[in-house]
Amino acid sequence: MVEKNRKLIMALIAMILMTSSTVFALLMFQKIVPNTGIIIVVQPPPPPATIGLETFSDAAGTIKLTSINWGNLYPGDTGHQTIYLQNTGNTAGIITMAPGNWNPAKTQNITKLTWNLEGATLGAGQIIKANLTLEVSGSAAGVTEFAFTIVFTIEG
Repeated sequence: MVEKNRKLIMALIAMILMTSSTVFALLMFQKIVPNTGIIIVVQPPPPPATIGLETFSDAAGTIKLTSINWGNLYPGDTGHQTIYLQNTGNTAGIITMAPGNWNPAKTQNITKLTWNLEGATLGAGQIIKANLTLEVSGSAAGVTEFAFTIVFTIEG
C-alpha cells in the first residue's frame, strides 16, 4: 500500500507540476507590437542676414581707408582715386555713394564727384574696386582749400 501511495503521490506531484507550468505559461503571455517612425532632420535656421561696408586703400583689403587726399587740383582739372569696398555682411547688397558736408559750401557747386559703381551689387564678403573721379570746374575761383565727406551705403 505504501508503494501504491507513493505512485499516487508521484502522480499528483507530476500533475501539479504540469498544471503549474500551464498556469505559469498563461501568466507569461507576450504580445509583440511592431513600431515605425520617421526622424525628421531639421537643418538649423540660417543665420540672420547682415550687411556691412568697409573701405580699403588696397585690393587685398588689409589697409583700411580713413581719408582721401585729392592733392593739388587746378580749375578745369580732374582728379582720380582708386579705393576698394568690401561687403562685411553675409548677404549681397546694392552700393551707393553720396558726397556731403562741403567746406566751403560753394565747393559743391564747382566740383562734381562721380564713380563707376553706382547701383552695383556687392556680394557677401566681396571686395570690389571703385574708381572715384572729382572734376573741378574751370570757373573755380575763390576756393583754395576744400574738404567734404563721402557716405558709402550698402542696402540689401
